[in-house]
Amino acid sequence: MKQWAQVSSLSFLLLAGCGGSQGPEMVDIEGTLTYQGAPVSDGALELIPKPGTEARMTPVMVRNGEFSARGERGVAIGEYQVVFHSYQRTAGGDGEQEGMVIPEMITITELLPKKYSDPRECQESLSLTPGTGSMTLNYDLTE
Repeated sequence: MKQWAQVSSLSFLLLAGCGGSQGPEMVDIEGTLTYQGAPVSDGALELIPKPGTEARMTPVMVRNGEFSARGERGVAIGEYQVVFHSYQRTAGGDGEQEGMVIPEMITITELLPKKYSDPRECQESLSLTPGTGSMTLNYDLTE
């Protein structure tokens, strides 16, 4: 019995030490993305860390004009360049056989102009500071 107590105590101490690293502070973001007044049906926000920040590149998916990144899937505090994408996915050639879509045969077309979708041209930025908690972002892109 004494041996079991020692093993249990050791296991508890090992497990207690495993949860200590929390990583970067995360910010919950949500919002909308429209282009020329219409919701972006299938797209993404690409959050690219600016030089000198420890943040990591984060894609945030957009569906029917809305996006959300919360909890563990939130965005780490830091300075970001925001690049926008709106996609059209089409099966090309024999990409659809017997009702099944073959991923290798799907063509993805970017629908937004380069001033929004190209990291070399897009000038939008986002700053997430400690203690922000959550943020609502609404992007209405126009020509």
